[in-house]
Amino acid sequence: MRSWIRQLLKAPVFEGDDEKTRTAGLLNMLLLATLATSLVTASVAPLPFVQPLIAAGVAGLIFLLGLVSLILLRLGAVRAASVLYLVGMWVAFSALMFLSDGVNSSFAMAYITFTVAAGLLLGGWAAAVMAELSVLAGLVMFYAKTADLLPAPVLYMGPGPAWITLTANLVATVAVLYLATRAMSQALRRAQTSAAELDEQRELLEETVAERTRDLEERAIQLAIASEVGRAAASILDLAGLSRQVVDLVRDRFDLYYAGLFLLDDTGSHAVLEAGSGEAGRTMKLQGHSLEVGGLSMVGAACARREARIALDVGEEAARFDNPLLPETRSEMALPLVVGDRVLGALDVQSTEPAAFSEEDVAVLQLVADQVAVAVDNARRFSEEGEVLEATSPLFRVSRRLASAVTTDDIVQAMLDSIAETEADGCAVVRLSLSSGGGIQSLSVLGSWDRRGESQFQTGMPFPAGAWPMSFERVANFWTIEDVVQQDELADGLRQFLSRSGGRSFVNVPLRTAGRTIGFVYVYRYQAGPFSPVTIRLYETLVDQAAVALEGARLLDEAQHRAAREQTLSRVSARMRETLDTDMVLRTAVTEIAGALGLAALDLRLSVGGDMADEGFRDGQEP
Repeated sequence: MRSWIRQLLKAPVFEGDDEKTRTAGLLNMLLLATLATSLVTASVAPLPFVQPLIAAGVAGLIFLLGLVSLILLRLGAVRAASVLYLVGMWVAFSALMFLSDGVNSSFAMAYITFTVAAGLLLGGWAAAVMAELSVLAGLVMFYAKTADLLPAPVLYMGPGPAWITLTANLVATVAVLYLATRAMSQALRRAQTSAAELDEQRELLEETVAERTRDLEERAIQLAIASEVGRAAASILDLAGLSRQVVDLVRDRFDLYYAGLFLLDDTGSHAVLEAGSGEAGRTMKLQGHSLEVGGLSMVGAACARREARIALDVGEEAARFDNPLLPETRSEMALPLVVGDRVLGALDVQSTEPAAFSEEDVAVLQLVADQVAVAVDNARRFSEEGEVLEATSPLFRVSRRLASAVTTDDIVQAMLDSIAETEADGCAVVRLSLSSGGGIQSLSVLGSWDRRGESQFQTGMPFPAGAWPMSFERVANFWTIEDVVQQDELADGLRQFLSRSGGRSFVNVPLRTAGRTIGFVYVYRYQAGPFSPVTIRLYETLVDQAAVALEGARLLDEAQHRAAREQTLSRVSARMRETLDTDMVLRTAVTEIAGALGLAALDLRLSVGGDMADEGFRDGQEP
């Protein structure tokens, strides 16, 4: 029962609108006081008033006015309730003054109370209006009194009741001022608290931005290092030199305690140390250090599971081979070297710091390991016998061309040059873009060649799958056609498409890497008849090696683009962090983003409260 009464008497609270809540609390107290006073006045009216029925009637009207205003307040119409209450009370007390000797009436003090209440509830303009109306009403009553136009007082009170009324008005005025002062003090404290919270949030934001900027800078540096290692690895064809270069670069650039490169032996049962950094690495290399694949070592586990193995505290990690030559190791990570479906070995890195490797470090170092794997696979293809076979073996010339090619364009040109040395009269290297369902979404000719000098394929422009009348199943498999004219099972549309090149016999070799078909090489000859078995084997070897090289070029391009993007983000964040001024932040953001992306114009606008703000910037200037 008590809680219900407290809830009934409690002022409404409006979330997110402190001013409305403050006004509602003040008005709620005034209304409750008015209801209580009107009830008391109606009950004791016979005592002070000569005409108690009139006094009781006015008190009843005031009670009704307060009740209606209280209902409006509970419905959330705070401003409407305030206006109704103030106007109604002013009219009621003006009537009481008119019935009780005009300006000489004790009720005149109520004008001061209403003026103060109007200012607190509705603002300074309302107080001014209420004061003007009260002065005007006083002048009218003063004139009526002097002109003897006022009726005889019907609510005459003696000195005692008049003093009580005056005291009540003074108490009401002081109470209103006290409540207003308390509300303003509370608002000031809330403002101070909000300001302190805002300062804390600003400091936290600055720390977050600074931390994020440091992370971006560190990330950009790591990606740049990964690109450097990839470029160095791609440029070395000697396996021994490649291994030494990789471990030294990885250790120095990533500030590690040790780096080692392990390669699987011919049986695939052991990972043999090919190169290790520092004196410990050279000693282990001389000792023929090797680790069992699938054993307890980090390297063995990484090779067996084909996934990175991380020990953030080697003292508590079971899958770790204790090495007395590396006593200071506290964190270790082994990353598998995988090319296609083959595991070549693992890259082992160690640090003297516990918990030294984060998820970002794993991603960057795995990118390095992938590039190293491609480089190792390329280097392995160049054996000592290669020097002897260079002049006589087309396969060696193919491998030599691909090994010296770094970019995608270089790799495609090496393929075209190699095919041009065979019995073929033309070819095209096509890359596929597959949909989520596994079908061909679009195709792009990376390069083409025709012995007559006029290829039917436009290089570099992607075109939809419908423009190439071959299904994914057909281009993803090896096939030959000895004579397209005599091939009765071919659809007419496919026969016409193949014949447009001027070819009679065809070979299709799919480009596969890591179990995925990424494209195909389409070779044709003007004369009908089969391609020789030696040529077919050359095409298959060429395409297999080219697929690995293209994947390596793609990884290198992605690393370089990612490093450039992270460096741009770091630079933009650093420039924006130099000031907290909103206009300067916007100008800096527009200038840096437009410059980084090479845009001629950039329009940046802010959304405030769901509406688009008028302020905006275009290429560093106000629009």
